Amino acid sequence: MEDILKKLKNKGNKAQLIPSFKKPERRLLSVFMAALELVPSYRGFILKNVNYNTGKISKYSSFMEPVFELGREHVGRPDGLVICERGTTKWSMFIEAKCGSSVVRADQMQDYMSLAQNLGIDAVLSISNEFTSNPHELTYHAASNRRKGRQVYHFPWAYIVAETHLFLENEESLNDAETALISELLRFFSESDSGVSTFDQMPKMWPEFVEFSKTTTGFNANTKGVAEVVNAWQQETRDLSLKLGHVCGERVPLKLSTKLKKDLKERTKVDRDSLTKDYQMSAKYSLPVPKHELEVTADLKACSISCQFKFLPPENKKAKACATWLLKSLEEIDGSNFRIIAKWPGRTNDTNLELDHFRQYEEEFFEGKKDAPNEIRLVRVFQDVRKFKSRKQFIDSLENLAINLLSDARASKLV
Repeated sequence: MEDILKKLKNKGNKAQLIPSFKKPERRLLSVFMAALELVPSYRGFILKNVNYNTGKISKYSSFMEPVFELGREHVGRPDGLVICERGTTKWSMFIEAKCGSSVVRADQMQDYMSLAQNLGIDAVLSISNEFTSNPHELTYHAASNRRKGRQVYHFPWAYIVAETHLFLENEESLNDAETALISELLRFFSESDSGVSTFDQMPKMWPEFVEFSKTTTGFNANTKGVAEVVNAWQQETRDLSLKLGHVCGERVPLKLSTKLKKDLKERTKVDRDSLTKDYQMSAKYSLPVPKHELEVTADLKACSISCQFKFLPPENKKAKACATWLLKSLEEIDGSNFRIIAKWPGRTNDTNLELDHFRQYEEEFFEGKKDAPNEIRLVRVFQDVRKFKSRKQFIDSLENLAINLLSDARASKLV
């Protein structure tokens, strides 16, 4: 680690909690890096996301815009460098940050990977408003032979905001000053000029695709704009994952097969096929309770958004007792526009009832049934042609539907 410091031509600027940097991305990164330095437990919480598990108790130093000198050649300058030391164990990471609409460039990141190899830096992290489903998923192509053996990660700023919320809500060891600092960090992130943004609208061609879905010719995988719509849907589902996590106080990841987690191209193909063949887009989320999940589906032909919360009935309850338990659990929920779907063992048909109807005629839920259902779904559907076709109101409607349903499920102690 001393070798790294010796090769610094200058140690850059100190991260500032109240930054004097003019560029928005420098200000944003400065505040974030200062918080990492000043609150050790926050540092440990964040660095676990890049597989460094002793950040809280390590000796820590950081530099902004460091410039390195290798021989006679001046190289660098990444936006940030963090160094952690604990005993004889040493770990370091470069950070490259963008904000607003700026994107991470592959060529720039590959230069930093090469520099990291030359200096013995362990990891390289990019941060921007581009969304990914997990820190290992990159927004740019970086083949394994270009990574130079470094660990490479990407954080959306929205991911950092969500993680910071979780930290503040769940960390019990903070003193008053640390609590105030992290609270101010979140306030800064939420300012309109901070450079942090969430995904908030579909691409320009979205209304046209909704109209195309209703015509006899429709659209197909070769239609101009399909890639943009699929990419927008993937960004929104990632953003929604973070917002649902804030509701739960725990991470709510997209539920994907192992193959799709590892292969973004294959996942994009699945989403594209669903859009172009069925005119639908959907996403599933794994909830904190095992085997509970949330599913959202946008149907372009119907101009509708459906949201389903799938959960398991209590163990050792028969069908009638399960109905009684369910009614009691849902007694505080407004029943309008809610449906209850129960899937039963064997070949028995599903039970599908409006929630208000179920409240009046409880026996219809378990009529002819003895054993409890295998699973129960609480379903709500939003349908409004004008809002569905609106690039921004589509996103607002989708998020409100999912967040409100999950909030109702938590209020009913189902999650």
